[in-house]
Amino acid sequence: MRTYLELFKIPGVKRLVVSALPGRMAYGMIALATFFFVQDKTGSITLAGIATGVETITSSLTAGFRGNLIDKWGQTKPLSILFHLGWPGL
Repeated sequence: MRTYLELFKIPGVKRLVVSALPGRMAYGMIALATFFFVQDKTGSITLAGIATGVETITSSLTAGFRGNLIDKWGQTKPLSILFHLGWPGL
């Protein structure tokens, strides 16, 4: 805990953490939405867990590719294309 307190003493770190928080929470909400959607449609907690795991793994494996596209062309075009394709994690 002491390390975190020392980290927050660095100028700009609080602003960085607060600005990153909504994006980090979104990943958790995607996993919850996937879980509850699959559980509702199938009635199976096991299948819901498997679907959530597959979505999470796919999202993490493709994060570099998506980040590359965003670095190359900016956010708007790649995210709108990937969103319409139903890309995992968007």
